[in-house]
Amino acid sequence: MSSLHGLKNDDTLPAIIVTWMRYKLRCLVALSVCSWMGFILFLSLNSHSNISLLSEQLLGNIPDEVGHLGEYAILGLLTYSFLSFYLSKPLNMLITLILCGLFSLLDESFQSLNPNRTPEIKDIIFDNAGSTGAVFCAALLRNGFKRFYVPSVHSKL
Repeated sequence: MSSLHGLKNDDTLPAIIVTWMRYKLRCLVALSVCSWMGFILFLSLNSHSNISLLSEQLLGNIPDEVGHLGEYAILGLLTYSFLSFYLSKPLNMLITLILCGLFSLLDESFQSLNPNRTPEIKDIIFDNAGSTGAVFCAALLRNGFKRFYVPSVHSKL
């Protein structure tokens, strides 16, 4: 018996829909990672006074270290989420931490291009601490979230 678009009326259509949804989710997470990296670099290239005004208006008066922890915790979660589509858990954790560490080095080197900003080793340590904490939490909770948010091919839509 034929159904929509000439496909047989069996599990083929739900499998196609699930595959398409997973593809869209991967693209959305990849776009989120790239956008967040761009936002971090945008904050690094702006002068410290402009960032202070922006952060005070949006978040109140928070220490710089908390900002570094938060920025890279989000980057770690997004990167871990993206790589979880392709890699096993231990390899995913390792590659995510390496990528976030390299990006924190790039971030601090970009800060050296701005005369009003100075790169600091302390910032790299806080960046890596934020991404490491978030990645380890995500790895511990991964199986619980996967059960609720990743549809099975055999589930009914």
